[in-house]
Amino acid sequence: MSASNSTILVVEDEALIALSLESQLQDMGYDTVVASTIEEARLALAQGSFGLVILDYKLGDQRTSVLAEGLRSARIPFIVCSGSQFHDVAAAFEGAPLVPKPYTDDLLRSAVTSALAAH
Repeated sequence: MSASNSTILVVEDEALIALSLESQLQDMGYDTVVASTIEEARLALAQGSFGLVILDYKLGDQRTSVLAEGLRSARIPFIVCSGSQFHDVAAAFEGAPLVPKPYTDDLLRSAVTSALAAH
């Protein structure tokens, strides 16, 4: 795995969930960067190279579909990790692996592995 593929951007506004994801991903051998707002995520994406992005569907009252559209254009794989009802998920997320909260370590590992392998 190249250095860029080993770094995952976690876009999550709930601090405890972000810390948990970061810890789980690091235990799997990935480097992580955490962004809690759309603006922080855009800045991270502009400054770094990521093999995968994990998006929470909602950050406060904002939806991350604008980030999903940009990731698709840049051909960066992403996973949607959310407590939202998936029938409400915007079309921008169509085809991305959906990981419901709360999730298990095995489900997260499987989604990350699949998303990276598919790309």
